[in-house]
Parts: sequence; C-alpha cells; structure tokens
Amino acid sequence: MQQTQIDQLKELLLRLKNGVGFFSMQTNKLDTVTNKRYACFCQFLKTDIQEPVRFEALSHHFDKNVDPTLENKFTALGFTLEKGENYVKFVPFNSDASIHNSISDVIKIFAEIYQIETGAEFIFEEEIEE
Repeated sequence: MQQTQIDQLKELLLRLKNGVGFFSMQTNKLDTVTNKRYACFCQFLKTDIQEPVRFEALSHHFDKNVDPTLENKFTALGFTLEKGENYVKFVPFNSDASIHNSISDVIKIFAEIYQIETGAEFIFEEEIEE
C-alpha cells in the first residue's frame, strides 16, 4: 500500500471518529487459478456517534474467490466470522491508538492476508457526516 493511500485511510478514519457514516476501500486481485479479477475490500461503518465502528473485511461467504482458510489470520487480528457474513470486529475510536491499530490492520489485511501488490490502486468511497 502506498503512503498516499495510507494518508487517505487515516484522514477518513479521523473523520469517522468524530462523525457517522461509512467508507470503504477496495482494490482488485487476480485469482491465479481462474485468471479472473475480483474486488477485495475493507469497510468501516458508524451509525451513532457513541457506538464503536464496525470494521469489515471481505470473506469467502461474500465472495467465493476468497480462500476460506484465511479465517485464522483474521481471528488473530480480532475479527469474527458469522455464516454468510464478512469478517467483522467492532472498534471504539476513542484514542489515537485505535486509529493507528486500524490502519495497521488494514495494511496487514491487504498486504499479508489478501496478498495485494504494493503498487495496487485503491478506490475509496465515503459518506461521512461530521
């Protein structure tokens, strides 16, 4: 992940800390078996200023191209997985450390778990009310 993308991620997390709404970041990954591309994403949702942020990452329940054996790696980051859902964890954005840890998790998810190339392009979508 490039520094400009990390900076954009940090900016959106800080905005979500003090607001409500959602944002997602996604990139395409090539499935080497089928030679087809599919979208890998992480998204953050906050519906109430007092509530923790719902942090999701794409799972094999949502897209069959995702390797189901990745669950242990997500569990090590504190995510859970319900049948038919994406990987999820709830993060209280009540400190700089929670923002920093979320950035670190996103970097690990894309680089180490999904194995996205460093130079990949990311699309950010956001609707955050501050």
